[in-house]
Amino acid sequence: MPISFIGLRGSNAALDQLTVQLGVLYVQVPLEGGGYTMDHTASMLLFDPDLQLVGLLGQTLSDTALATAYRDIRQFIDAQSGRRQ
Repeated sequence: MPISFIGLRGSNAALDQLTVQLGVLYVQVPLEGGGYTMDHTASMLLFDPDLQLVGLLGQTLSDTALATAYRDIRQFIDAQSGRRQ
């Protein structure tokens, strides 16, 4: 089953303001023959249920290191909120 995620979207002004605040980057790059692609920060930003940034997972993490980091961050969030997994 594929893992789903929500990509950042909104008006250009709102995206520009948020990406500056988060320290991430996106750039629209034209393609030969028309159309475009988006270059962007490849790290994954993790937010808690209150939309507070709680983790930044780099693009160079192995799948095992990524899973471990996510599990650790999730346990931290659950402990802070008094929830159990």
